[in-house]
Amino acid sequence: MTNRYREHAYQLAQAFGVRLEEHAEAQPHQALAIPALRAVVVAPIIEETTYAVALHELGHILAPLGAVAGTTNLELDAEDAAWAWAEHHALEWTPVMARVRRWCEGTYHAYADAEREANRPPPKHPPIDWSKYK
Repeated sequence: MTNRYREHAYQLAQAFGVRLEEHAEAQPHQALAIPALRAVVVAPIIEETTYAVALHELGHILAPLGAVAGTTNLELDAEDAAWAWAEHHALEWTPVMARVRRWCEGTYHAYADAEREANRPPPKHPPIDWSKYK
């Protein structure tokens, strides 16, 4: 049986001039795009989950705004653009693929919230110590 998802990912990569590499020991969440080299490294594309991740990484190279880095909001825009590219170019977009996207987006937003909180300037006034008013 052929893996039509894998074949399609390689067809897209070839059509757009991107080098797609599968790494046998990589886990699906260890995928990455290297825009300057027009290269993508992913776990083996064996089913719809890994296919969605592979297309998402291609989207980081091929989607407008897909490879923007800098502020957190721009990085979130890049993630959204890469997922939109993946969904648009997929053979089909299954409920499993949609769950992968939602899970990944949740991790980006949690990271962005934590980064914003860590970079928040200190308050201009010290916090009020309410304990003495008990």
